[in-house]
Amino acid sequence: VGLTAASKTVEVRARVQGFIESREFSDGAWVEEGATLFKIDRQPFAADREIAAAQLAQAETRLQLARQELARLQSVSAPGAVAAADIDQRAAEAANAAASVRLAKAQLEKAGLNLGYTNITAPLTGYVGKALREVGSFEDTQNSLLAVMEQVDPLYVSFKVTESDFLAWKRDLRNGTMVLGEGAAAPSVEITLLDGTPFESPGVLDFENTGLDIKTGTVELRATFPNTDRLLKPGQFVKARLKGWERPGT
Repeated sequence: VGLTAASKTVEVRARVQGFIESREFSDGAWVEEGATLFKIDRQPFAADREIAAAQLAQAETRLQLARQELARLQSVSAPGAVAAADIDQRAAEAANAAASVRLAKAQLEKAGLNLGYTNITAPLTGYVGKALREVGSFEDTQNSLLAVMEQVDPLYVSFKVTESDFLAWKRDLRNGTMVLGEGAAAPSVEITLLDGTPFESPGVLDFENTGLDIKTGTVELRATFPNTDRLLKPGQFVKARLKGWERPGT
């Protein structure tokens, strides 16, 4: 007996705090990666970006002035007309101004990132669950979970085998009494739905848990199935059958 599960489950969270202005999806909808899910009030972040841009302009002006003053002192050719300490001071001021420009650029970039975070998009293609926050709610870093998304194509099917069956399987592989069929890169898995309908597309066995479940004495195996028609949903019980093995000479 197997259990279906999403191949990816992602929590959609806000990265900046603010009031939710809109919700752009219906609960349980299928959404494409990159589609807008929520929008947070962007006005405060747009203002922060304008402030950062103005601070960068000021820093660049100070840098230009500092470099001009340094160049003037360095251009004086008369010996002793300019003290070396004055040139050093102007050089230090120019270096400080250059550092201020780098800082202002970083602040402008951060402000731009925060502004972009007000548009919360789908991190994957799949189903989005119920909205956990509604329009008008205030989002902060302590309560940032907005929804949960699941990718169901491909879909996982997990099932467990007893320790004795697992050991017998590995022993047969080691002894060569059981091998993969010709041309098979990995064993395939076929599943039957709860109503007895076979699922059309076979899956590929691609995961074997590293440890034994000491409570049940079983080893978990997992197969990956294409689910382009989205017939399967996470949490369904299915019957799994492992195929692709052959016993030479029998």
